Amino acid sequence: MHTVVFLELLASIDHVSPCDNHTVGFCVVCMIRDLVDISMAGAFDYVSPKKIVSHLREPQDNIVKEAFGGRFVSKLHCCNCDHFSVTHEPLIDISLEIEDIDNVPAVLESFTKIEKIEFSCEKCKTQGPFEKQLIVDRAPSVVALHLKRFKNNGIVVRKVDKHVSFPLELDMLLYTNKINNEEMKYDLYAIIVHSGPSISSGHYYSFIRCAPNEWYKFNDEQVVFVEEDFVLAQEAYIMFYARGGTPWFSDYIQIHRAFVNLIIPTTSPCIPNNHAFDVGEFNNVADETNMKHELNKIEEEDFPDQEYSKDQLQDVKIKHVCSRDEEFMDALHGGSHVSFVNEKKRKLEDSPSRDD
Repeated sequence: MHTVVFLELLASIDHVSPCDNHTVGFCVVCMIRDLVDISMAGAFDYVSPKKIVSHLREPQDNIVKEAFGGRFVSKLHCCNCDHFSVTHEPLIDISLEIEDIDNVPAVLESFTKIEKIEFSCEKCKTQGPFEKQLIVDRAPSVVALHLKRFKNNGIVVRKVDKHVSFPLELDMLLYTNKINNEEMKYDLYAIIVHSGPSISSGHYYSFIRCAPNEWYKFNDEQVVFVEEDFVLAQEAYIMFYARGGTPWFSDYIQIHRAFVNLIIPTTSPCIPNNHAFDVGEFNNVADETNMKHELNKIEEEDFPDQEYSKDQLQDVKIKHVCSRDEEFMDALHGGSHVSFVNEKKRKLEDSPSRDD
């Protein structure tokens, strides 16, 4: 959500939202755009992307690869005949051994250093010493560094529970082919932390850098401002670095335009700010909570002295004027909300009062 490169790619896709597939079923692009719009509107404390997660295996154009994808180059050099073998491998993240190293630059240096191995040469047909090196051939827009905090010795998996220092700025040129010798400075904008004793238990939370001197801790629905020194003292599990020149999230939200025409309530007595919104699940009219929110749109002046039966009281709990929420619900339903509320009004008007 706070990866600006990803958000820019999401906006650049030639895709009208909502599309027909999204209206009748599922479209990952439309669903993610919904998630972004609703989250940035700030109408809810937290948003649940359950429907997105349930469809992750569906084939789609992969903008994740465009944002995070790069390429490794693996070089093999036969020390007997000087034969070179070069192969390329896809890069989405870089997994780094940290057991004997305590800072990220040293870990990357170890990852890209030349190793001595025994190998069979395809040219001179001999088994002998080789030099092997794996380096970055094409750097991605966003570098994701994964620290290997869990070690498996064949019997148990233990956690490498120690602090590994990480810089605010990372020069990836030191770990690449250096073909063009172009500047490859990256800025740290997010880290993920694992709290717990093992890979099968614990809790994950994150720290997001929305501006150069503005960090926030995201722990489930709780978001709090934190100092930079506090972030740098964390035992990071995954770190995200954006290429220098990428807009900060605080700048991006100033220019972000909604992907779909949703009207999100900013202040509302009917949908409180602590309400959890499940993207893609609003069309389920059987959901009791959402139905209550819809019923709250019935204006009080329409029934100033109306007395309700027991069944009607089950439906009509709160009587407030929430015109902005009505527009929001109507946009989400594609127009079905207005007809739903009007039908409710007609039923209440046609129902006899207790005096009758």
